[in-house]
Amino acid sequence: MQELRDKILTLLAPNFTQEQLTMIDMAVLEAASDYDIKPKETLPELRHNFWEEIRRYLKRKESAGLKEGTLTQYRQVLRDFCLATPKIIQDVNEWDIRKFLDNYQRLRGIGNRRKDSMRIKLNGFFRYMSDAGIISSNPMATVEPIRYKKNIRRPLTPDEYERFKKNCRTQRERALVAFIYATGCRVSEVEAANKDDIDYESRSVLVVGKGDKERFVYIDPAAAIELDDYFKQRTDFNPALFVSDRYPHERLSVSAIQKIIKEIGKRAGINRRVFPHLIRHTMATHRLNKKMPLEVLQTLLGHESADTTRIYAKDNPRRIQLEYMMTS
Repeated sequence: MQELRDKILTLLAPNFTQEQLTMIDMAVLEAASDYDIKPKETLPELRHNFWEEIRRYLKRKESAGLKEGTLTQYRQVLRDFCLATPKIIQDVNEWDIRKFLDNYQRLRGIGNRRKDSMRIKLNGFFRYMSDAGIISSNPMATVEPIRYKKNIRRPLTPDEYERFKKNCRTQRERALVAFIYATGCRVSEVEAANKDDIDYESRSVLVVGKGDKERFVYIDPAAAIELDDYFKQRTDFNPALFVSDRYPHERLSVSAIQKIIKEIGKRAGINRRVFPHLIRHTMATHRLNKKMPLEVLQTLLGHESADTTRIYAKDNPRRIQLEYMMTS
């Protein structure tokens, strides 16, 4: 019975809240109380431990501060692998994993980038299982990274960004764009920010980044003015930095922020998709072009590793050209 409950909850987890899952679990338990449920003989006797270990692993990732969106991705990959591999966890080998990834790519038509992302998530799970002594060795150890073409993400040029700003129609849009560009915040950090997080005297903003780590970012005078004008227009009592226009003026979600930025990009006639992370990327590139030290930018962006920040320098041929010309 426990196996059936675990399987139902794992299948439904991507589409329901924890509160809803608890209600479903209670309903299943009550409905099945008068039945004697046994697994088919064709299923391995210990298959249930796979579901249980997945649930425990995801709980650990959640406790470590992994965002809900990323948790959902992990849950989906692990669930699909478990359903496609009728084995107990101790018997899984590298060929099971290769077969799963190849079949998934063939049936779903995904690219190598997505395929490698799935490989990374499976590797994280099985590495933990190995480190915890649940399995004797990591079957992913001999599954090589999948090569794919890495497209250079071009930031908005100064002209494109100016055109983008000019196509903001509301004060909320102007404040939102100015805030993301000034701070370089991730969209999840923008969603979570509150008005009281801003210190106007120092023009600093306390944000909570990945792993629930706090850091200070800063707003320039232009962003401070746009935010002040936006707050003066608001009639709500929500502490959130950005809220919906309609009553009851709830905190603006990640998807809502993404939609706003996308629509402004369309109005501006920018012939590619514009999204919040591209504004963050644009801010980083423009700061590097103005000679901001890499370690300072790393701190502002909340990167654990300087290698992550260096991507902005590597993907910036204009900066490389300027540095070359200055040293010639």
